[in-house]
Amino acid sequence: MKPAPVLPLPDPITESQVKMKLTWSADAHTTQAIKRQAKLMGFKSPKAYVRQMIAAGLAGNEEDTGICPGGQSVSETIRGTMKPMGHLE
Repeated sequence: MKPAPVLPLPDPITESQVKMKLTWSADAHTTQAIKRQAKLMGFKSPKAYVRQMIAAGLAGNEEDTGICPGGQSVSETIRGTMKPMGHLE
């Protein structure tokens, strides 16, 4: 049986369109890693680095998301196998 065609999202968000304010907390090890990566990549602050990670991830996920004929959103790369990542909640 041929899978249903997946249509692209009509209005996917891009990195430059992501607007958000963040407050965050992390354990010492995670905070150290975020600060280290932010500095290595030339970000003005760890918060700017986290914001960019979220924007890039969100925009990338939007690129891979499509809509089935019934209106259900699906990931084109892992269609039908998406599972919640509870350990990140």
